[in-house]
Amino acid sequence: MIRGLFRSVPTLARRSFADAGYEASVASKLTAALGASNCVVEDKSGGCGQSFTILIESEKFRGQTKLKCQRMVQEVIREEIAQWHAVSIQTKVPE
Repeated sequence: MIRGLFRSVPTLARRSFADAGYEASVASKLTAALGASNCVVEDKSGGCGQSFTILIESEKFRGQTKLKCQRMVQEVIREEIAQWHAVSIQTKVPE
């Protein structure tokens, strides 16, 4: 019964998010889109890929409100966030 249920879950949702490759691909996507000088994506869910922390530093955040910066990050990774249970985003302007 559980096997049949598991097969109905899309392949993307079943893949293991524990590998650093997934985190690196999300960080790379953010870095490219926002010109980040520093970007770290870390799985905080113990390897199941449901909760992530993002620390990102970009000059594009200069003069923007905290909320606007959060939305800029969310817009870039909208599809990824839709698969997650939780995400914590910390944005910063380079010093």
